[in-house]
Amino acid sequence: MVAVSPTLRGDIDALHGLFNRLRESGFQPWAVPTSAGAQQRVDASGLPNVSIGANPGFGAAVTYGLTHVGAWDWALIINDDIELDADALSSVTSSLPSGDDEVMIYLDPVAPKSVPGLASTLGQVSLLSAVAQRLPADAGSAGRRGQFRPFSIVLISHGLWERLGGLDESLPYTFEDADFARRASAVSADVRYPTLTGVHHPASATSRRHVDTVLPVAAWSAMSYLAKWHLPRPIARGACVLALVARLPMTLVAPLDRRSHVRGVLSAVKALATDTAPALPLYDSI
Repeated sequence: MVAVSPTLRGDIDALHGLFNRLRESGFQPWAVPTSAGAQQRVDASGLPNVSIGANPGFGAAVTYGLTHVGAWDWALIINDDIELDADALSSVTSSLPSGDDEVMIYLDPVAPKSVPGLASTLGQVSLLSAVAQRLPADAGSAGRRGQFRPFSIVLISHGLWERLGGLDESLPYTFEDADFARRASAVSADVRYPTLTGVHHPASATSRRHVDTVLPVAAWSAMSYLAKWHLPRPIARGACVLALVARLPMTLVAPLDRRSHVRGVLSAVKALATDTAPALPLYDSI
């Protein structure tokens, strides 16, 4: 069993503790640093890592890592800020089926939620999720799309990973987990939601710190997700632009730096209007 953890921060103390607990649970852990600073710190620490030399997004970093760690039967995809109890994780891994089976086991203890539909996706882009989720566009179809938990910590068998072709790298930031869940449901994979009380996932501040560069990529992922599952691509682009325009008044009250937030919205609109994929914070800039 392997564990792959993309890391932008490269917090060595946190990674050391996490990797020790993963080893106690039977995993061989690997970091995938997605910033030059993180790569330097991880190299200096001696922690096992896969050097990608880029910040391509979560899905691409995970895929690169799993392609370069050798043979594996089960892969744990885990955020670098997860806090976990080794005994709790071992209680799950002690009874795993064959890695050839098509199985996914969500380990983040949050309640499962419906896979995003048209309205809820646009609601995330516009910050009007609470309103959008009440619209009829999602009503009646959520059951067909299925449920999911975040990919902050998830176990995936090699059989399912190969069957689905891994994560969709056209979704660089957000929606890659929902997309994988939809595809897993489509092939009738065995998806499990155990109650694992030994896991804690603190709220991430990365997207808040870099909202001006992260938001355009998140909006692009939303557009790509809609184009894949719901709308023709030109209509998906237009719908996301309108959602971003609706988001502008929300910058007055959102708990984010207002100037950075507005820059992020305008950059996202420009990327979608010109059909030019934006980039996450540059590898050498962090």
